Parts: sequence; structure tokens; C-alpha cells
Amino acid sequence: MDLDDFEGEIRSREDFLQFLQRLHQDFKKHGETWENNRLDLFIEALHAYASDLDGFDRGTGQRIDLDGPQWQFFADTLAGARVYE
Repeated sequence: MDLDDFEGEIRSREDFLQFLQRLHQDFKKHGETWENNRLDLFIEALHAYASDLDGFDRGTGQRIDLDGPQWQFFADTLAGARVYE
């Protein structure tokens, strides 16, 4: 199972923990291909991606409860930070 397999499937803390484990494994195997492959870049991108999620919501038509995030919100934010500029 890769990271894309988790899209829309994070519904519990356990799902989120499994997602984080896969995110870590993906970095260990493919970190050199991540746009934000240093911690400082990753955290900067995480902040920028989370700040712009209302634009993502409008652009994709997905309904995201930005005031009451769920586990899926955190997974989407972390996965998006890998490539967000």
C-alpha cells in the first residue's frame, strides 16, 4: 500500500498512525524525489499548504471542514507538503 491508497480513507487515530508510518517509509525509499526533502522545507511547505487549504477546497470541490479538522485533514496536509511549493 502506498500513500495514495490512503486518500479519503483516514477515519481513526490508528489509520492516521499507519499513514504516518507509510509516509516515513516513503521518505526513506524515495526522499530524494520529494520536493521538500529537508525538515525546514517540509515544515515551511506544511504551513503553506495548510494555509491554502481553502483554495484546495474550492479548486477540487472537496468539502473540508477547516474549523474542525479530522484525521484525514492531517494526512492530506502531510502528504501535500511533500510536493507543495
